[in-house]
Amino acid sequence: RRFTHITDTIKICYHAWKKNKCRHYSISNRKSYSILTVAKMFRSKIIYLPKRKGERYASALTNLSFSNKVYKKFGKIYLKDYINSFIKSQNK
Repeated sequence: RRFTHITDTIKICYHAWKKNKCRHYSISNRKSYSILTVAKMFRSKIIYLPKRKGERYASALTNLSFSNKVYKKFGKIYLKDYINSFIKSQNK
């Protein structure tokens, strides 16, 4: 999954609004992480829940290309850095 910080999302949406060119934008981050990797970043015990009916385990990225006029924009805040700063602030 490509986690995008809300601040990056807002900046890109604001940029798109200011340009006012009626374009389609894809907002994501360049780095992707599995949910298990994200859980491990918190450095605490991971508790697995039993499977639930109707749950999906995969997520698909849309196949985007510039030929269909979708403009890719990437966030600048990285999840790993954000989680590390969050943990540090909680340990004070």
